[in-house]
Amino acid sequence: MFLRRCIIGALAALLLLTGPPVASAKSWADDAIRAVVDVGILPGETVEGFDPTRPLDHGTLSMLVWGAIPASIDRVTIPTTAEAVTIGELDAVFVAALGLRDTAAAARAGLASAGYEPRADAGTEVIARSLGLRYNHPAGSDRLERSATEIATRADAAWTTAKVLRGVDPSYAASIAARLAALPATTGARHAALQRAVAQIGQPYVWGGTTEGKQPQGHGGFDCSGFIWRVMILDPAAPPGTARRIGGRTTFEMARTTSRPRRLGRGRVRPGDILLFGSAGRRSKVAQIGHSGIDLGGGLMIHSSSQGVAIKEWNRGWHATSFAFGKAVLPG
Repeated sequence: MFLRRCIIGALAALLLLTGPPVASAKSWADDAIRAVVDVGILPGETVEGFDPTRPLDHGTLSMLVWGAIPASIDRVTIPTTAEAVTIGELDAVFVAALGLRDTAAAARAGLASAGYEPRADAGTEVIARSLGLRYNHPAGSDRLERSATEIATRADAAWTTAKVLRGVDPSYAASIAARLAALPATTGARHAALQRAVAQIGQPYVWGGTTEGKQPQGHGGFDCSGFIWRVMILDPAAPPGTARRIGGRTTFEMARTTSRPRRLGRGRVRPGDILLFGSAGRRSKVAQIGHSGIDLGGGLMIHSSSQGVAIKEWNRGWHATSFAFGKAVLPG
């Protein structure tokens, strides 16, 4: 305890030496900033002087994570470096602080055991996003979205910290990791498409987005149907004719161009098939179908939604009751 107080005290002194606070403009993260400041884990910090757009430094990250999760000081080591913190590092530190480092490793191992080649940070991103640690900016503010490899701001860190302070449930993350350990094997075009999908884990949700590169919105990322478009059509290795079989760029068009004989029920869906969801479930009319993803097998799907490109259970909760039908567009 004495060591913890000494470390936090030293970090607080370091922050105070960085100069007078800069007046903060209204930020999307104001409520989160206020929540963090109010609990006193950043001594001397004020809402007005928080400077939310400044890149997150490791000293501030240390104070946030150890202040929000005091027990983590014994299990999380944060480097003392001048380099700014990335979104991926922010996610990984909080995942470890919550005692979920092994769960993240198991999630990545599950993807690898199914024959995919996940990035080194794929496991922590799967778990962080299952915990809801990312904020989904509205369409008009997509320029503020950040992928896992980009620099986090102090606002990003405040939002994650406030989310943790309000409480997160690790049981769902553990459930996803357990299901990933039992993923079915895939081959051919289906495996290749799912490998391309897995490679995008951690990209943000961007309205109308179809690529990890710069777009008219000013940022890489995907909406739900744009993610499918990128994985199944835009990639040079995509099978010819897939665009025709998918039937359109939007979820609505994917649904509209699926004749009833081609609609797959829950029991006929296979990994690599498109999943379509509507407000009335199996009775949804085409106009009611508003979300799409790609089946991974074992009750899991990969999709782009509020947490960006993430893995989600689709056979329970909202997705289970909202499943309309599946659509097979890949050979094999």
